[in-house]
Amino acid sequence: MPIFPVTATVPNRPTIRAQIACSERDPLVRAFTGRPGRFYEEDLLLALAREYDAKGWAGGAILDVGSHVGNHSAFLAHLGPVYAFEADPRCQAAWLRTMDATHPPNPAVLVPAPVWSEARRMDISRNRTGRAHAVE
Repeated sequence: MPIFPVTATVPNRPTIRAQIACSERDPLVRAFTGRPGRFYEEDLLLALAREYDAKGWAGGAILDVGSHVGNHSAFLAHLGPVYAFEADPRCQAAWLRTMDATHPPNPAVLVPAPVWSEARRMDISRNRTGRAHAVE
């Protein structure tokens, strides 16, 4: 499983650096090879960082629902503690590898479960990593 080094600059913060683990067959690989050294959905992450700082949420817990391989968690754990929800065991393994390689300054906790609007037993479709979805 390759590791993709990425960095981002957020105003008034140290440079954010991460190492994203991603299977060669994951569709996300194209994003990392197409824009080397950049986070996937970097514009969204930078906007979230600006909002997080503007609201004065420093140190507030962040939820990453459907955390996939940990791209967003690795970035967000530079802002505050992250609780990452991921139901697919393949993505959980990649997420753990990403966090192990990144060493973010705030805690990042993997919750190996899906998030749904009500309590019920469900399974997930495991067609491709990053494309899993809940099924009854």
